[in-house]
Amino acid sequence: MDCPVGEVKISKLLREVPQKLQMRIMDELWKLKCQVAAKSDEVAAKSNELTAKTKQLYEIKLQLTLALSAAGVVNARSFLEHVVKQWEVELTGVSGNMKRLDVFKDGLRKRPELVECLRREVPTWAPASMGKERTVENLATNIESIILDANNNIHTFNPKTGLALHKTVHTGPTVAALACLATSMGVLCHIVVKEDTFISA
Repeated sequence: MDCPVGEVKISKLLREVPQKLQMRIMDELWKLKCQVAAKSDEVAAKSNELTAKTKQLYEIKLQLTLALSAAGVVNARSFLEHVVKQWEVELTGVSGNMKRLDVFKDGLRKRPELVECLRREVPTWAPASMGKERTVENLATNIESIILDANNNIHTFNPKTGLALHKTVHTGPTVAALACLATSMGVLCHIVVKEDTFISA
């Protein structure tokens, strides 16, 4: 079997080195090779660990998605209604006493990562120049408007795949916001890109 090019070059170089130094050089090269092999094994182990954790996280999300379906979540609107109930329970211990908009505001205040996702993905809802409290108010108002708009029933909820968000030129901000919320809640979701169709009279 032919030696790899790198090993051939090293062999040639070793022949040019005094014999008494060749063993020392070979010893150092062997140590280096062992270090590289160890690092490769470490990277492979971390990769396997990451794969296992990714699979575990998916299973958790799948179980949560199934639970939401069993709880009556069938579309984006009912998903957001569930979010309201869960956030209010976290905030007060019970649900049904707070106004929905207030729940969204207080819930967002406790979730800076979600706020950041919404600002990044839906910049028209909260420009970068907007203050922290005004940002929360604007985001909460826009999230509530998703529930109020019956057109958002097109975004369905499947017990095995989670939210199916239908993206068109008109639904982009809503889809982006729902994706941020789903990720924050640990719920499966996927985006279906659809082209708008127009019927001329």
